[in-house]
Amino acid sequence: MKKLITKCKVKWVMLCMVAIINCMMPIMHVKAGDVPEGSKQEGKFWYLELSDGTAEIVWFEESGSKSNATIPDTIGGKTVTSIGDGAFVNANIAIVTIPESVTRIGNRAFDGCDLLKKITISKNVSSIGTNPFTGCRQLNSITVDPANPVYNSGNGSNAIIETKTNTLIAGCRGTTIPDGVTAIADEAFAYCNIRNIEIPESVTSIGKEAFESIDYLEYIVLPSTLKNVGDNAFDGGIPIYAESGSQTEKLLKDEGYLLVSYKIIKNTSSKHTLSFEKIYSKSETYIEVPDTVTVNKSVFNVTGIGNNALSGNKKVKTVTCGKNITYIGKNAFKNCTALTSVIVNSKELKTIGANAFGGDKKLANITLKTTKLTKKSIGKNAFKGTNKKLVVKVPKSKVKAYKAYLKDKGNKKVKVK
Repeated sequence: MKKLITKCKVKWVMLCMVAIINCMMPIMHVKAGDVPEGSKQEGKFWYLELSDGTAEIVWFEESGSKSNATIPDTIGGKTVTSIGDGAFVNANIAIVTIPESVTRIGNRAFDGCDLLKKITISKNVSSIGTNPFTGCRQLNSITVDPANPVYNSGNGSNAIIETKTNTLIAGCRGTTIPDGVTAIADEAFAYCNIRNIEIPESVTSIGKEAFESIDYLEYIVLPSTLKNVGDNAFDGGIPIYAESGSQTEKLLKDEGYLLVSYKIIKNTSSKHTLSFEKIYSKSETYIEVPDTVTVNKSVFNVTGIGNNALSGNKKVKTVTCGKNITYIGKNAFKNCTALTSVIVNSKELKTIGANAFGGDKKLANITLKTTKLTKKSIGKNAFKGTNKKLVVKVPKSKVKAYKAYLKDKGNKKVKVK
């Protein structure tokens, strides 16, 4: 019995060690023995001799926790013309200098260089692979030499744009996508630490994983005429907004993203308002209707939730609405069978449509901060079929009045406090 216990302990320890190693693998650097066969080392750099007599940097060997890298223009007596795929992956470099002899930068060449903040592409670079700066979360400046005939950086847009096709192939946290860009390439912003981004109407194609794993991005507003969107183009948890009835809405509504179709209500010099007409979600359990959304560089107050906006959803458990909501449409949250809690932070809410929460059998808590509802402005059966223990929290000054209003709207057992 003791031997069995000892063996189990040993096996358990071994399994734990394997698990720890597996967790560390994505952040461990390749060792010298893992560089391509035939590679040679000079200083911190490993390189391969290419068939044309030039050299390709295939690995950078660090020393210390933070370093700079000046890539030589010659190594082993050969001109350095290429930076290989993943050559600097996960390197702790803050500054890298690329010589003008380099004409090619490989796929994910600087992948995961978290300390890298600035990069300059010389006039001679004519080939760039799949985003060489994926995962460079601190990168906020990308400059392409104006004399480069193949690529440009869009007059200070902090991106790499292929001039011939107007395709943005690499972006960073400081990128502003310029008008005229027609496509965003595969992985162009993947694992990028961007906080906000606007995509101009000129963009018609977005590549696969273009905005995958963007942790801090609040939302993306898409152009209305998208024709192609690659697999996993957007992080699953980021709300993406498309104009109601647009080609983009039709293209993406069944793709499993958290997609919101919006409708402009007013767009004048003094007032910008829009409504959320439809919310598509197959897996999200929490929906937040924000105070504002920026569309075409104008800030719009989100003032309405349209008819049938989330009707029939089986996954959403909690909904929070922003401070500018003035109306909730008919059937807006009807038959949301998993919905348990709704918070409406707006003090301007004036209308709740008929059957707005009808059939929400698990809905047990609603918070309303408005004092502007009337018996007539709450639609018929707005709360029919909600949980028998439904509690609606309202402003103290409205408890008595709202109690009378709400008991007449489909749930006679509702508690108002």
